[in-house]
Amino acid sequence: VAVVALACLLAIGVAVGWTIWLRPPRGEGNLAGETHQPNAVDAAGPRVAVNFVTEPLFEATIWLDDKQLIRPDGTPYTTPCTVPDVPAGPAKIVFRHAEAPERDGGLVDFRAVREVKVHWEAEP
Repeated sequence: VAVVALACLLAIGVAVGWTIWLRPPRGEGNLAGETHQPNAVDAAGPRVAVNFVTEPLFEATIWLDDKQLIRPDGTPYTTPCTVPDVPAGPAKIVFRHAEAPERDGGLVDFRAVREVKVHWEAEP
C-alpha cells in the first residue's frame, strides 16, 4: 500500500512539474509548436488606445521601440488601425511595408498623443 501511495504521489508530482515548471516561457512556443509574442512594449503602468495611419500605403506593420505590435491572435497590427493597449509613455515608432522603405515615425509620447499619421513620399 505504501509503494502504491508513493507511486501515486510521484506521478502527481511529475504531472504538476510538467505543466508548471517545464512549460516554455511566454513567446517561445508550446508543445504544439505554436508561438505567441507579447504585445508591443511590455511596460507596466497605464495603457491607452492609439490610432496608426499610413498614407498612401496601407497595411504597414507597426514597431514600437523595436518590438512589433501583435494582436492577441498572434497576427501583426497593420495600418490603418487602433491599438487598444499601447503603454502611455514615450516610444520610438517605425512603420514597415513590403513595397516601400522603412518609415520612421519619430519619438512619440503616448501620454499626450493618440494618433500617429505618416506619409510615404513618392520615390524619384
